[in-house]
Amino acid sequence: MRPWPADMPGELVAHGSSRKERLFQPDPSSGDEACLPDKVPHSSRKKRWRVKKVKSASEPASTLKVSEYTVSHQTNNCEATALAIFRKSGFVVVEDVLNDVQCREVLEVCNAVAKEMVGPHRAGNRGHGRYSFGWASSTGSILHERAIASNLLSHAGMILHPLLCSIFCCDEGKPQFSCYSGGGDFVLPGVEEYQPLHSDIQVNKSFSMKMPPPYLSVNFCVQALTAENGPIRMIPGKTDHDWTGRKEPAEWRNSRLFPVPAGAALVRDVRTLHGGTPNVSERTRYLPSIEYVSTGFKEARRKDMFPAVRSIPREIFNALPKKMRRLCRDIVAEEPEPGNELENVDPWKSPCWHGVKYRRM
Repeated sequence: MRPWPADMPGELVAHGSSRKERLFQPDPSSGDEACLPDKVPHSSRKKRWRVKKVKSASEPASTLKVSEYTVSHQTNNCEATALAIFRKSGFVVVEDVLNDVQCREVLEVCNAVAKEMVGPHRAGNRGHGRYSFGWASSTGSILHERAIASNLLSHAGMILHPLLCSIFCCDEGKPQFSCYSGGGDFVLPGVEEYQPLHSDIQVNKSFSMKMPPPYLSVNFCVQALTAENGPIRMIPGKTDHDWTGRKEPAEWRNSRLFPVPAGAALVRDVRTLHGGTPNVSERTRYLPSIEYVSTGFKEARRKDMFPAVRSIPREIFNALPKKMRRLCRDIVAEEPEPGNELENVDPWKSPCWHGVKYRRM
């Protein structure tokens, strides 16, 4: 997706600049206290953003049998089993992709970036208390973060590469897909609302076929998904073409993806209906992602998505395995020549690395 427009509300924050002077400072006119992502201010209890209030005591845990949609990459026939599940449901959970150390490294980056994005009102850019990394970033991506690239592209990307090739219907060594971005989402503690069900993308009839998907997201569980920390809900095999958007069936409301262990990857067709759930835990729940597009979809040159922003610096790109470099050729950014002024350059039109800014809300 494209990064935020210039007139989007929120404070523009340069990544890496001094946090002490400007991050999480209270608004003198609001009476709010400064708020870190894992702190729940009383002011966040205001109901003006409410969509659907959680009924934690009366609702069933989940109508989704997660084990039926889960494989481990360490088992025999993992790729074939995962592909069969994906074809039927539009998503599959692959366990044991990241180890504990890798989860911690990515989680540290998520925490740091979240501190750049979360303002004192916790307004969110995907509903109150909900944030998209991509929508907040001026490049639409967080692939410039070394821990994201090394763990989610270099390591996890290589593990998942055979499955991705099967999903995009291509021969080994001749991928018919490419890496588009790195994003994902997070939900703050104390968020009591359900996010409405939705698809992440709407496409015309030429891309409405079931396989291959035009756009794929691989979300990584850097924390275990539990009943309390806002697990994503997934509606197997359903897209926005299968729903009028009126009243949600009860079983869809409770189709929550948990328990899922840390280190698992959620490979999903972004057309599949999904939505956020309340986070009644005491910690922010993160689901960073790597996003891929089919060659056919890329060649259609959809104006709101292509050409993709060059969001991964050359230095980080060069450290990727060969297969991953091949997938990321369209998004590598070159170092600018000395003396060139890049402050007013549109990142979607520049071949050079220009840094990152985040929209704080």
